[in-house]
Amino acid sequence: MKKIFLLIPFLIVLQKLHAINDEVICTAVESFYAINITDSTADIGFDPNDALNYTIYYRKFETTTWLASLTPDSLSSLVALDACSGYEYYIVSNCPDGPLQSFTDTFFTTCDTATTGILNQLSYENKVFVYPNPSADMINISFEEPVHGSIELQLYNDRGELIDIKIINAYGATQLENIFFNVD
Repeated sequence: MKKIFLLIPFLIVLQKLHAINDEVICTAVESFYAINITDSTADIGFDPNDALNYTIYYRKFETTTWLASLTPDSLSSLVALDACSGYEYYIVSNCPDGPLQSFTDTFFTTCDTATTGILNQLSYENKVFVYPNPSADMINISFEEPVHGSIELQLYNDRGELIDIKIINAYGATQLENIFFNVD
């Protein structure tokens, strides 16, 4: 009788150790990215883990309020974003044992020239290409159709701060080459 009494607690301990070893471990999201970025939307994708669901927190540069988007999926769309703006975001894995936060990353929405007035001498249909992107301090710009008049180029850093402004006279130009910006 004593022998059976001693074996039962031992078996219970073994079963608990086995359950702990088989338990799935939930971790913070480590690999995530912004894709399909437009002037008002961005898709946030990431490698999923064993979380119950995820919360994507995001805010426009130089603001203090974080907005939240709860999702069960590893791809979620952020909508109603401002054009020509920088955003920072991070992902919280809502795990059974509590939330775990990822690192913070950034993305920039595109500029819709029809609504923002940037390069307002150009029609929206006149495709504008900027290259190389990213660039250290020099860019090239090409246009599908010739451009006439002055063009104001504004360079912003990743925090949304204005770094430099260039005004270029482009009479009949289809390409502007080697435009240098002061990035100090």
